[in-house]
Amino acid sequence: VTIPPWINRSLNFDPPRDLAPIAHLADTPMVLIVAANSKMQSVGDFITEARTHRGRLNYASTGVGSISHLVMETLKLAADIDVVHVPYRGAAPALNDLQAGQVQAMFTSTASAAPLVTSGKLRPLAVTTPTRSALLPDVPTMAEAGWPEAEVVVWAGVMAPANVPRAVMRRLERAFVEAVLIPDVRDRLVALGADPVGRGAQAFGEVLEKDLALWQRVVLASGVKVE
Repeated sequence: VTIPPWINRSLNFDPPRDLAPIAHLADTPMVLIVAANSKMQSVGDFITEARTHRGRLNYASTGVGSISHLVMETLKLAADIDVVHVPYRGAAPALNDLQAGQVQAMFTSTASAAPLVTSGKLRPLAVTTPTRSALLPDVPTMAEAGWPEAEVVVWAGVMAPANVPRAVMRRLERAFVEAVLIPDVRDRLVALGADPVGRGAQAFGEVLEKDLALWQRVVLASGVKVE
């Protein structure tokens, strides 16, 4: 919703204009990971390595314009580093090549990284959310690692066509917020690597506005386009 307006030239509708926020359900942290045998132990090490060997470190993503791509572009802009983007068709092949040393780093969800971190195949350096992840509680945040400019929250929410009647919108808003507050639902979200939120339309709209400004800045600075 907040990324395609800036990267997709063939988009035939305007998400901020044509869709209305209903409820902000959950946030999912992204995590910067490297292979377990990498000499990089921290975000600082990654930045130093990237600056020392400009244009020689490769990073994986799940595709051009994906969130794993754009989070790294955010860090690149913040730290003034030059690392080479290697897009993959999904997280599984990217994670396989990361373990094999074909690429040196990647941003992915904590849910996809946690099993490989637990098994000792990957090393997490930092999560992108303001607070630590419940799945990886020992991993610092980007702000704790010294790079608050690279803080990115991947949210999940519900939207509807902008012309849906307001009474229907309010009814949906109440239903979704109440659902997220159910203990079983919250526990399931946490198990999936998400942080339950359960906020209404106004708060969700503020998140969307902030994200639109963030991705406009990152896309304009990086030149990312999806043809």
